[in-house]
Amino acid sequence: MPLTFDDLLARARALPSGGRRAVLGIAGSPGAGKSTLAERLVRELNGAGDPWAAHVPMDGFHLADAE
Repeated sequence: MPLTFDDLLARARALPSGGRRAVLGIAGSPGAGKSTLAERLVRELNGAGDPWAAHVPMDGFHLADAE
């Protein structure tokens, strides 16, 4: 059975524990909705209380500085 967004949200909430940081990566083909998913996930995670999640886009990170 595929994971739902709520399943993913629950797993993401459980990642940081004991004051430790966690990094969650999202992979997929171009135009698959990775950024949209990441933005929604961060919005939901930060929705109640102090913001603690951030979206750090990696678009173009693989390109050389000259490109």
